[in-house]
Amino acid sequence: MKLVFGIMSAVHSAATVNQLVEALAPHRVVIHHDFHQQPEFVVDQPNAVFVPEPKRTGWAIWGFSEGIFHLLRYCVEQEGCDYFQILSPTCLPIRPVSEFHEAMTKSPADAHADMLDMSQDDDALMNFGYRAFAANESPLFRVLKRCSLHYYGYEWTSRKV
Repeated sequence: MKLVFGIMSAVHSAATVNQLVEALAPHRVVIHHDFHQQPEFVVDQPNAVFVPEPKRTGWAIWGFSEGIFHLLRYCVEQEGCDYFQILSPTCLPIRPVSEFHEAMTKSPADAHADMLDMSQDDDALMNFGYRAFAANESPLFRVLKRCSLHYYGYEWTSRKV
């Protein structure tokens, strides 16, 4: 079974993506990188390739979704993969990739997905709701974002690790 990994990239460092690609070797890794956000981005691993003509991405625009479909289409049509696994740049494996490959080879399922019902999880709704349900920088987006900040507390901030 040919396993191909796809990475959606835009703002994470090239060092982070290189580390992930190296950890996934010898499997092929296809990267959809938004060069409008980081034009000097370089991944130099032999098992990596960039999707040609990547889509512009960003929060609360359809470009990210279009980029995912563009990445998937390329992997199916050009890489001839039997199983495609999408990752974010920070999805460093905690177990050997060979175990994942073996598990997917034995799995009878055609697809695997983790999903979260935001209507059933207040933290997920408050964290992602304004980005999922309102146009970027619209009045509704700004109000919902402020509600999110109020929900978590104004002293709450995210940290890059």
